[in-house]
Amino acid sequence: CACEQLCFDWLFIHLVMDLIRVLFLCCVVAFLPVGCNTSKLEHKTYFVRKDAAVVEVSSNHDYYTLMVHSFGQQQNTWLEPDQSWTSIEAIQRTFVTVDLSFSFPFYGTKTREIHIAAGGFLSSTPRGLEVSVESYYIAPLLADFMGAANTTANIFYLDMGDSFVVQWKDVVLHSNQTTLPFSFQATLYRSGKIVFVYNELPLSPGDIMETDHPVEVGIADSYSREVQIDGIQTFVRYDYHSIDVPKSKVDPFSLVILDPLPTCGTYTSCADCLNHNTVFDCGWCEAIGRCSDGVDRFRHEYILGNCHQERLLPGTDTCSDTGNQLYTYEFDWPSASFSDDCWYWLSVRIDYNVTDFENRMVTPDTTNSQQSIVTFSLALLPSQSDDVFSLLASSQPLFCNGDTFQVSNVQRSSSSGGISTQSIIVIVSGCILVAILVVIVGTLYYGYTHPITSLGQWLILHRRCKGFCSSTEEGNGEHIEMGNNRSESYSV
Repeated sequence: CACEQLCFDWLFIHLVMDLIRVLFLCCVVAFLPVGCNTSKLEHKTYFVRKDAAVVEVSSNHDYYTLMVHSFGQQQNTWLEPDQSWTSIEAIQRTFVTVDLSFSFPFYGTKTREIHIAAGGFLSSTPRGLEVSVESYYIAPLLADFMGAANTTANIFYLDMGDSFVVQWKDVVLHSNQTTLPFSFQATLYRSGKIVFVYNELPLSPGDIMETDHPVEVGIADSYSREVQIDGIQTFVRYDYHSIDVPKSKVDPFSLVILDPLPTCGTYTSCADCLNHNTVFDCGWCEAIGRCSDGVDRFRHEYILGNCHQERLLPGTDTCSDTGNQLYTYEFDWPSASFSDDCWYWLSVRIDYNVTDFENRMVTPDTTNSQQSIVTFSLALLPSQSDDVFSLLASSQPLFCNGDTFQVSNVQRSSSSGGISTQSIIVIVSGCILVAILVVIVGTLYYGYTHPITSLGQWLILHRRCKGFCSSTEEGNGEHIEMGNNRSESYSV
């Protein structure tokens, strides 16, 4: 009857509307900004105890040059915090983790986060490992410090785009060996250079007691490996190198500079690795895509990849095809111009040089004259392309002309004819939903055109508009007997 046709039409329309809503939600999710971070800084406890699963490894190579200068008076290297700095409380034996806006190379391994400890040191401990005073530290003055009783902010830090400054201001010793405050700072540079500056030192570092907390000035690094001990798999830390600054040389207004030397990790391609200019036995490992001598933080991956037996060495091997593709990146910029200064800070953010960029272009946004679209290309491996995309799409603002701006709508495509990641998500989601829609419509159509089938009978019995579609008129009917004691009447 016409009423039953109306019921099927009504049901079909509602199903289509539901599918449209689902498709809309999928598209919205696909275009949500990537990398949003709303977490607050959390104080965690660092460890002072000696870890039993530690092996001392001797390294004869030089990783840094060390210079110590004593001026006798304050120099312009000391920075005074202002409202642009972030302050945190110096709670005894705790640390907070801060993201860097640039990649900081420590012993040749780049990191994007740093741990700031109340105990006068920074830590580059990898994720998943406990932060301790034993290694991975950058220590202008590692000791058992805490905040003074009359203040709640004794540590200040500032990210300046290509350098990161941390200042311990008016911290005191927990032991009360002296109640006078200490003030000193550490600066990390994008180049890997580390600078310590001292302002107030009521005690010489060599005179601070080490009763239950070590006292260190310098840096140290390690690597960890999973090994089997007594039938149990455990991670063992190997301390392979440290630099101890002579404590007697550190006094108020002194300056300590640690300048990095080239290491295997400095080289990011096979060709550069096999032409390295270092004192290390560098080789290129295809399995992990790294230049290494096997003594760095990627030692575990180095062994798993069998790099110690299958790496390419200078003078004896040649590099195979790099497999690089030309990836093009595009993003919306909330300004009509994108200056050379902006290009520099963009290169810092994604950790490539401006000279590596190809096809640089800034075009006006046709929908908004106050905005522009920035485009550039890089020849990369697929894994490197993923890293660049992640850094570019992060929620951190981009420095430019003395201000900060937010990058949005980041897109990526490759020279092999690929399309952007978000477009792929939308296309796949759309194809899935269209397939579901076709199946549902086909099923409804079959049941609607074959009412005496089991499907047709089920749709009639479970239609939502039973009461609305009930006919009040009686007409001449032709009674048709059906199998399984079922029957249906049709008006003729």
